[in-house]
Amino acid sequence: ADERKELPEADWYTSPRDGKVKKTIGSQNQDLQISKYNFSAQPQYIIIDANENKLSEPTFFDTDEQNFITFLDAGKAAFNKK
Repeated sequence: ADERKELPEADWYTSPRDGKVKKTIGSQNQDLQISKYNFSAQPQYIIIDANENKLSEPTFFDTDEQNFITFLDAGKAAFNKK
């Protein structure tokens, strides 16, 4: 969501969420985060499957390595259950 380089005009789209034209990958990714997960923060992590189904709740920056490992392990377990 931090990328500010403008995309070619053919890649722009108007967001149904706010009606604004999204001209950068960053603005498009931020729009996706807000539209799908009702939240936008950097960094934000969420585990999804190949069909974009949520396998975890979002998590955010945490300096505790073990917390992130636990998050990844829980996402892997949820994926393996499918």
